Amino acid sequence: MPWKCGRALVWDAACPDTYAPSHLALAAKEAGVVANQAECRKTEKHVHLSASHHFVPFAIKTSGVFRPGALSLLEDIGMQTNQSRDW
Repeated sequence: MPWKCGRALVWDAACPDTYAPSHLALAAKEAGVVANQAECRKTEKHVHLSASHHFVPFAIKTSGVFRPGALSLLEDIGMQTNQSRDW
């Protein structure tokens, strides 16, 4: 089923633990950097999909902060849901 620009939607989710010992030093330096790294890793991992699919990296920090890709996808899903309701 086409999602955007005639391409199917593919997404990969990550929920990095900002408070994990391996992330604490980095997280203390800059807000959102742990989730940003997770989002970037997902994008790099699936770069080959961009030619044939609409890929969205979906990163949410364990503290509840959504990255832009996650927010955008949720907004798009909400819009699709609202448009398809039969009132």
